[in-house]
Amino acid sequence: MVIIVCKTARGCLLMAFEDLSNSELRNLIDEWIRNERNRDILKCRLIDGATFIDLSTRFNLSERQAKAVVHDGIETIKKHL
Repeated sequence: MVIIVCKTARGCLLMAFEDLSNSELRNLIDEWIRNERNRDILKCRLIDGATFIDLSTRFNLSERQAKAVVHDGIETIKKHL
């Protein structure tokens, strides 16, 4: 079971995907997120539990950009659930 709880850029608490296994979540990311970098960012955050600071360092983004990529990706996946 994967439970994601994170603060979004807007300060809301987000809980999603609580009934999905890691492999199911990985498959959804691969299917619906077109950009390879964004797929990697989402997998690091949602499956591996990387922080936004970790993501910004690893992918050479600002913390705000990393948060936006994760937020947009979650919204995209939720539309297809």
